[in-house]
Amino acid sequence: MTTLTSTRPDAPAVRPAPRLALFATAAAQFVLMLGAFGVLSSAIGWPQSLDLPAAEALPLIRERGGAVALGYSMYFVSAFLLVPLSVLIHRMLGEQDGDSTVLNITAALGVTAGVLKLLGIVRWLVAMPALAATYAGGDGATQAAASVMYETLNTYAGGVGEALGVQLFAGLWTVMVSAALWRRPGARALALGGFASGGLLLAGLAGVFGADLGPVLTVSGIAWQVWLLSLGLNFLRARR
Repeated sequence: MTTLTSTRPDAPAVRPAPRLALFATAAAQFVLMLGAFGVLSSAIGWPQSLDLPAAEALPLIRERGGAVALGYSMYFVSAFLLVPLSVLIHRMLGEQDGDSTVLNITAALGVTAGVLKLLGIVRWLVAMPALAATYAGGDGATQAAASVMYETLNTYAGGVGEALGVQLFAGLWTVMVSAALWRRPGARALALGGFASGGLLLAGLAGVFGADLGPVLTVSGIAWQVWLLSLGLNFLRARR
């Protein structure tokens, strides 16, 4: 595996502690996301369950409440870790090449992606369990109202978390980080992987306009997770 080197001969060495922190954050993010996927897919058939109507989804959330809470808590923490990860990557790139407006914008995109993802995920920890309980104990009119609320929350929060957080802002952040990596000797392969995974994330925005994306969303998520872990590993192995 290639390692990152500075494009400036007089660049200061990247200190071990920040490199280790970056790798640890990337690895924790990867493990938590993998764990969330395992728990939620086993419990409720996630992510396919996101397309279920309220009449099927809410009883399932109610029945598997513990697993849903555990899985989405792991997903929540995984999304949160994108915030410090963006800051750490900004620090690494800045120490090697010097701070710049482009790097500041890149970091802001990553932090924004993490925050928007959190806003999308939090509904599964707060609103959805309450709606599931209301649906289970309500009459026909109450269940109908809960169903409308479920669809509304999914449309709004899903748009914020998925379309904006996961696809637009995380996709742009990935592409811009990859552009910075492209200028580094030995990091071209990692940059190409970032361009590919970032492009796949951005391609997911076609779903907003009704396009049938098939496996694109799943593939883009896996590719992005592998790229983040590879990025952390490369910084960890970078020469001092």
